[in-house]
Amino acid sequence: MLIVASVLSGLLVVPLTSLAQYGVERPKPPSLPTAPAVPSVPSAPTVPAAPTVPSVPSKDALLKQANGVVGDLTSLKNSGKLAAPQAKQVDTLLPKATSMAGELAKPQVDATRLPQLATELNSLQQQVTTLKGLVGR
Repeated sequence: MLIVASVLSGLLVVPLTSLAQYGVERPKPPSLPTAPAVPSVPSAPTVPAAPTVPSVPSKDALLKQANGVVGDLTSLKNSGKLAAPQAKQVDTLLPKATSMAGELAKPQVDATRLPQLATELNSLQQQVTTLKGLVGR
C-alpha cells in the first residue's frame, strides 16, 4: 500500500514546469493592490483684481481744458470761416463751455461732480476738434 500511496502522491504533485509543456500556464501570484490615486491639491482661490477706476483729471486740469475749449470756440466764432450750420453749433457749444469753465473756476467744486464734468468737457473738446478740422479745409 505504501507503493500505491507514493505513486499517487507522485501523480498528484506534478512539477509546475511540466504543465507548461501541455499548454497550461503557470498561475500568476496575486498582485498587490495599488494605492488609490492621490487627488491633486487644488490651488488656492485667486482674488480678482480690483476694477480699475479711470482717473479723473484734477479740477485745475479740467479748468485749463475748459478755458482752452472756450478760447477755441471764440476763435472759431470770430474767424468768419464758419458755414451757417457750423456757426449755429459754435453758438450752442460756447455757452456750455463758458458755464463749465465758470463752475470749475469756483474755489470749491464738488469732487463727485468732477467725473461728469470731465466727460462733458471731453465731448465738447471732440466737437471743437471736428469743427476746427472742417474750417481748416
